[in-house]
Amino acid sequence: MGKSTLRYREALAKYRISLNCSITNNSLKHSRSGFLPSLFLGGADKVKRATARANYLVLRGEVNEAGERLANIVEKFPKSRAAIISLGSLLNQVGWEGHEIAWTRILKQWSWFDRPEKINLGNFPFFALGVELALVCEPRLADLAIKNVYFPFIWKYERKDKKDYDPIFYWHVPKTGGTSVNYNLSKVWYRSDTQFLPSYTTRGFFSYVVENHDGVLPYISSAHMSSSDFPIKSIERYRKLVVLRDPKERALSAWRQYRENPASRLIVLPQHGFVWDFFPVLDFKNWLKTAPLEVVNPLSWTFSGYSSPQSLGLSRAIDDAILIKNLDSFGDELLQSLGVENSSEGFRVSKNITNKSIKEGEIDWEGVVRFLNPDYSIYNQLKTTPNALV
Repeated sequence: MGKSTLRYREALAKYRISLNCSITNNSLKHSRSGFLPSLFLGGADKVKRATARANYLVLRGEVNEAGERLANIVEKFPKSRAAIISLGSLLNQVGWEGHEIAWTRILKQWSWFDRPEKINLGNFPFFALGVELALVCEPRLADLAIKNVYFPFIWKYERKDKKDYDPIFYWHVPKTGGTSVNYNLSKVWYRSDTQFLPSYTTRGFFSYVVENHDGVLPYISSAHMSSSDFPIKSIERYRKLVVLRDPKERALSAWRQYRENPASRLIVLPQHGFVWDFFPVLDFKNWLKTAPLEVVNPLSWTFSGYSSPQSLGLSRAIDDAILIKNLDSFGDELLQSLGVENSSEGFRVSKNITNKSIKEGEIDWEGVVRFLNPDYSIYNQLKTTPNALV
């Protein structure tokens, strides 16, 4: 079992403790899967309730039973995005070795996708999961599906043969406006909302496309993967972008996001392996002390592959470093250079970067900065790159 899988499972155990402590017994109901928040027994549809039960089994350590149930849900409800994402995360993050079981369940329906015209945005997650499973169980079928179905499906026909651009590679650092960046750049060349691939749900699919079809796609996102793990072979051919956000603001934003009731996250097993390390949710200072590097200092974690003496340094990894406050103007110019008019919302949807429940005087900001030294080191280096927009 790999280190990331082991740590993910350990975090699941933490999450279960947090979940049980955060919900009183009066708000729980007993089911065959154990105790579940009543939210999933009364407020959601039957498919989401079944998915939540299966995901709770993962927290209890009953991984095989959870996998069987999720595969059964996906077989019966192939448009259930929550179940598909959960099953993909179970395979890629938890390390469930049930590829053959899941493949047998979905093969008949997945075989129907023999032409790109049969895919739409509703069934695309099911198709992608099938490719993920086929890469393990029947690699030849997976390769044919990628070449003959996936590539023709995601392309916007009117952009396919335009070669007057440099392909773009976007380093997606969490909590830096990345969802908006990925959406806007994806829709330049790809069908609306496909956004390339969800890497943590279909990690094998993602890696196979990047490693074996490098240069075919005009836009790729790192999707929260470290440069040490990313399989791209020739990153030099791409125009490489990263968005910078002051590490204090970014860390506070990340902490705020996962302060919500952890029970609400049972509906989907997280796509990101490090999500579970936010639980149990602690006060900001203790969270900084206990959360792993990729959560507290994701900038230094993302570019870890360029920090060794053997590498050529950050200059090889980055062409454009953009402060988040300048992202709107940069995005507008970039899209115009690609022949695309930007939407009325702008390149980045504005978000609050402070939390009213935390008064600045209550936080030892000098101490916070010490925790964030690894990211501040990279942050300050990138601000001095030749094309930095600061």
